[in-house]
Amino acid sequence: ETGMVAFYKLSLLGTRPVVQLNNNPLKIGKLPSAGQFSPDGKHYLITDLGDREKPGRLLAIRCDFRQGGKHGLTGYASVGTNPGAFAISPDGKSVVILNKGISPSIDPPSDLSNTTSLQLIERDPVSGKLNVLQSLPYEGIAPQVVQFSEDQNMIAVLSLKVRDQEAGAIDFFRLNDSQLIPSSDL
Repeated sequence: ETGMVAFYKLSLLGTRPVVQLNNNPLKIGKLPSAGQFSPDGKHYLITDLGDREKPGRLLAIRCDFRQGGKHGLTGYASVGTNPGAFAISPDGKSVVILNKGISPSIDPPSDLSNTTSLQLIERDPVSGKLNVLQSLPYEGIAPQVVQFSEDQNMIAVLSLKVRDQEAGAIDFFRLNDSQLIPSSDL
């Protein structure tokens, strides 16, 4: 079983919309999930959720939308189990990914308090290569959203629940010298 990613071109034939496959689909892993284009549009980043035997991955696909062009895998980074949301910095050089820490193919354990993590990944905007710079445990359970500030100095993470609390939270991290620093440590 292999997951695929494909790009489509939407155009109009008179007033009728036409959808066409744009170049080649790619096999990228077992469970492809969320994806987004890099700010420069040269790469499409997508997660592969992984399974019980192997962790998830963040993959970079080179996009070539010219007639007859070929899309291709340019890089990947092994990340934690069940990667979810991720954000790409406005300059396209950094990615922060949230790992839910439980396999998408099994029932979650009753105690999720020690399974989530954040990872900071360096992205080469030219080649698309990805390199994990930092992995750190995260107190939030079921992290949902991550966002860079416009100046790329802060990252916000939204979680549905925080360990030993009933409510969710928004946590902030400072990006300093290629390291994420929790706002509580500043």
